[in-house]
Amino acid sequence: MQHKPIETFQINDMKRFITVTMVLAAAAVAAQAQKVYQASTRYGADVKLYVVDNESAADIVVFRTDKADDSKVGENNGTWYFCDQPGQADKKVFFVEKPYQADIKVFFTDSKYRAGWKDSSRSSLMR
Repeated sequence: MQHKPIETFQINDMKRFITVTMVLAAAAVAAQAQKVYQASTRYGADVKLYVVDNESAADIVVFRTDKADDSKVGENNGTWYFCDQPGQADKKVFFVEKPYQADIKVFFTDSKYRAGWKDSSRSSLMR
């Protein structure tokens, strides 16, 4: 039985490490859809939002964080960070005045723990 040189094992381990690192990096980039920018026109937006007064009427309950590196940002779970520039955001949103103009109805909360989708069928719009 022939033994492979130890260098072969080290090269294969390094290839696996690089592959796993690339996959994790790609997943991290893809997960940043919750960084949003408020567009000035509906035509510059990816998603149109309508703010409701009652949580029960919302598709999503949103907690607005001031920290871009908040552990909940990027999980499409209702924790949003509003960016200053459109190039920093993965989604551009526009707030409409009528419910029928909206893609998603939003209720803002002061509690991070209340944030989340009420109607998960709309969640793909923020991915």
